[in-house]
Amino acid sequence: TMVKITDEMRENMEDAIASNSSGGTIDKSKVGMLFRAVGLNPTEGQMADWKKECGGGDVSTDKFKQVATKKLQESGDSQDEIIDAFSVFDKDGTGFIPAAEFKHICTAMGEALSEREMSEIMREIDIGSNGMINYKALAEQLYNL
Repeated sequence: TMVKITDEMRENMEDAIASNSSGGTIDKSKVGMLFRAVGLNPTEGQMADWKKECGGGDVSTDKFKQVATKKLQESGDSQDEIIDAFSVFDKDGTGFIPAAEFKHICTAMGEALSEREMSEIMREIDIGSNGMINYKALAEQLYNL
């Protein structure tokens, strides 16, 4: 599913670009920060690819807008990917996984999170009194921040 770019998302992007560019150009050192400022959360590998897609080096604001908009639209697929990834650990198909399991998945697999990143996430998410996390709700929460 493609994400619909809302007016609010467009305004956020315009504001972020305006305060981080000059003369229609974004300094290469600010490109990564700007992708995050507009609501994207790429891995290091994705970030490197996106910077290349922008042409590497300094980027014109128009080119950045074009690439960032495309990445935002594509980011909807990720919500389903997150749900699919966690469903593997949901043996009973309840939509819940143990918080301890969630923490293990995030710190031991793929692009592992640091302890600091993990504790920030654990503070933000809803863990039921039974120690379980509703991973579908979590995936929605992550993509509607």
